[in-house]
Amino acid sequence: MKHGCWNEPAEIQFAWLIRQALRFTRRDATQVFADRGGLPWPADLIHAAMKLDGDRDDRKIARIALPNRKGSPRTKNRRLSANKKLPPAATNSEWSEVAMLRPSWSHADGMFSVDYSQPQLRIELSLGRHILLSGSTTLELLFNDEPLVQNTPWESVCWESDKDVDYLELEAMFSNEVRVQRQILFSRDDHFLLIADAVRGSVACNLRYAASWPLGSGIVANPRKRTREVTLTATKPRADVLPLALPEWRRERCVGELEAFEDHLRLQQSNSGRGLYAPLFFDLAPRRRGRPVTWRQLTVAEDRKIQASDVAVGYRVQLSKKQWLIYRSLDERGSRSVLGENLISEFLVCRVDGNGAGDRLL
Repeated sequence: MKHGCWNEPAEIQFAWLIRQALRFTRRDATQVFADRGGLPWPADLIHAAMKLDGDRDDRKIARIALPNRKGSPRTKNRRLSANKKLPPAATNSEWSEVAMLRPSWSHADGMFSVDYSQPQLRIELSLGRHILLSGSTTLELLFNDEPLVQNTPWESVCWESDKDVDYLELEAMFSNEVRVQRQILFSRDDHFLLIADAVRGSVACNLRYAASWPLGSGIVANPRKRTREVTLTATKPRADVLPLALPEWRRERCVGELEAFEDHLRLQQSNSGRGLYAPLFFDLAPRRRGRPVTWRQLTVAEDRKIQASDVAVGYRVQLSKKQWLIYRSLDERGSRSVLGENLISEFLVCRVDGNGAGDRLL
């Protein structure tokens, strides 16, 4: 056809369709959220789409993100993946209520997808060819032993994507004026994922929290005997999960637990006050497998007074020789200090070097 088969706006939409299809495609060419064993994108369809798409970036991305592409040896994939001129691999669409957090176009770096269009979030965490988490999450809250009901849908209230992290924050209101803010942070260079729920109420009560995270097909969750971390295994260990708000050692008593079941992880916590913070830290770096792991709950002070856990919390995580500081305020912002950091922000994640200085990621 001399003038093509569609107009310019349709041509632009087609190009975006290709980009999003590449973005939400797994390493085996199946689509994110598809059941295991589903059919991959047909090679002929992909070839035709690339031929019709005039965007050179999409062709480069396809050579990284799709399997068995001609002329894409492994060394070249790595070089293209690190190409700073390529469009960002991460995205958040408030219109479609779907987000993709991923450090690069290479599946080896991992990717986390979330569909927040329903009360039960649908999530997927993949690392290379392994799908570690996949399915719908559940969230249970008890307010003085009374179950809370979700009154509003999940809403995206913050999205940040830069050279250090991809960060998504979702919010929903529950009965008794309880607000839940779910934070999802994917670090690019440090290769970790942080998923945390900040539960904030208007009056003090006994809060009980339980959240379930579905495991991917073939993934086995192995709890450690002496510590509370859980290792996600597929033929060999792929990720360690750390419940930062719980003591590291099992000999230390606490009101809470990270439990491993056949098809899901379940985190339980309790607190007396107006809120609680429930963070899970996923170490996704293969080079750190088998290295020393530890974490601690930190003291947060304001005007030289130690703050309760329903006001503000802080955690130190150490994996091998790297350390991070995570801080979250659950009350009104104040001038507080934690691990030598003075801050007035609501949320902080920073890398801590050997001299104790912090390199702020978010």
